[in-house]
Amino acid sequence: MKVFVSPCGTSLLTNQANIPLTNQTNRKDSTIRDLLMRTANYKLEDFNADEKEIVDKHIQERGKKILEEYTIQDIKKISAELNGILTFYEGKIPSGKGVPDQHYLLVSDTYQGGKVGEIIVNWLKKQELYAQVIKIPDLATNKRDAFRLAMSELIKWCKDNLEGYRSQGWEVIFNLTGGFKSVQGFLQAIGMFYADRCIYIFQFSQELLEIPRLPISLDIEGIIGQHLPVFRKFDLDLPVTKEECSGIPETLLFFTDDENQITLSEWGRFIWLEGKDRYYQKELLPSLSDKLVYSSEFEKTVKDLKNQKDRIELVNKTCDQLCRYLESNRNDNYNPPSLDFKELKGNPVPGSTHECDAWHDKDAKRLYCHYENDKILIIDRLGKKLPSKSKSI
Repeated sequence: MKVFVSPCGTSLLTNQANIPLTNQTNRKDSTIRDLLMRTANYKLEDFNADEKEIVDKHIQERGKKILEEYTIQDIKKISAELNGILTFYEGKIPSGKGVPDQHYLLVSDTYQGGKVGEIIVNWLKKQELYAQVIKIPDLATNKRDAFRLAMSELIKWCKDNLEGYRSQGWEVIFNLTGGFKSVQGFLQAIGMFYADRCIYIFQFSQELLEIPRLPISLDIEGIIGQHLPVFRKFDLDLPVTKEECSGIPETLLFFTDDENQITLSEWGRFIWLEGKDRYYQKELLPSLSDKLVYSSEFEKTVKDLKNQKDRIELVNKTCDQLCRYLESNRNDNYNPPSLDFKELKGNPVPGSTHECDAWHDKDAKRLYCHYENDKILIIDRLGKKLPSKSKSI
């Protein structure tokens, strides 16, 4: 069973598109290819009416030919992304028996990018393969800051999706034949961690080049361990000062032009996601906010979880969410379903006035809390879910 991740460029539209433009009002472009190249990073709202009409007509014609007219060899010449996939399959699409291979097409957050992804997905589905477009927000190649933030989101997508496949025995393949060079380079780097192998086809060649996964490990503890509270704040979108970042390599940080705001860079996000679980599963982590305090009973209860790493992780994540809720001045706009912080009705848990979810599955535990002087929230205990007759407000 295989999972393919293929970044998409615009070769499917630009290859063999040296078609002269006639009667156009915009004289910047002499061919359709010129127009496509100039508008490659356009979103829908960036086109004028004449540009969009020409581009849409070309997209429709190209999509129809790929689905209905082109041979396998024609498609390999037109689409770099499908060329890599078809060469891997040696020109023969696997039969529909069993679980089909999964294909994820990473497209830019542009008009052409989305359309290219749709055409490729439609063709793969016609071959009875699973295929889905993944659009990374703000991914374009003409703005440095937006590109770096998009790469950070791409890392998160890989972490959230590909590790699950690999744990279930799927082989993860990064098909880097297509896509923009900047995205290819980035995927090659993170492919050393998230992919079993990366595949390419050199230009003007029909041979497939495969690069296997390298046995790379990072000194996660040396990087994160000394700055764990700062990384946790970044993860929660809590403000972090430049002074707090002292000692963290600058390559892991992203500064705005005026340096008033600091976030994790794409590599900082990668390092954090790789090391986060081991810290959250080890023990109860200190509160990130002066507004959240742990009682001794609560600390003892969590300590008693001992080897239940997944439960300790859930408790830590809930406490982090409480910190963000309190630091946002109890703004109800931040109270996700996974937290569900609310006031208790009546007095079902003496000494506690509020509850939130610790976890939903298994024995469905809750954190019971109360406010002190209406300013500090104290977590009293980790306890069982209340019976339905003792509902919260």
